[in-house]
Amino acid sequence: MFVPPVGSLVGIAGNVKRPAVYELKEKCDLSRIFELAGGIIPSAYTQQIQVERIKRNEREIAIDINDKNLIKSKDFMLQDGDLVKVFAIVEKIENVVTLSGNVKRPGKYEYKPKSNPKKDKGFKEFDFTKGFDGEFKDFEEGETKTKSRRRQGYTPRRGRRNTQ
Repeated sequence: MFVPPVGSLVGIAGNVKRPAVYELKEKCDLSRIFELAGGIIPSAYTQQIQVERIKRNEREIAIDINDKNLIKSKDFMLQDGDLVKVFAIVEKIENVVTLSGNVKRPGKYEYKPKSNPKKDKGFKEFDFTKGFDGEFKDFEEGETKTKSRRRQGYTPRRGRRNTQ
């Protein structure tokens, strides 16, 4: 039995449905490798696609592609040994407060701004501990701290330094 040598290989990793190394029988553009990989998943950030390429067996280069609507991918030709990386959207989540520490149900919760922002400026820590099952286990008023006000000896609810 004769097994022919492998052809051109291109890898794709990251936010695609079937990340893998694919053997190409003919020239292939970036959009074709996306098809082979089953498409891009919703968390993919198509404004940052990176192709790692080996140049003349001497060095590796990175090519960044900003292709928001996946139009440029039809014109970008892949070469043997390319690795395509599809990055995730920015991991910053907006409109979220994260509860952690001594709580019943730590996790991410939606931040709902107050109905009258001129009258009710900002929020208080207690706003996030009432109204759902995530209350503090041993909560006493004045014991919470926020990242933006985390200074040693500072109690956010009372606004004065501890004397301990």
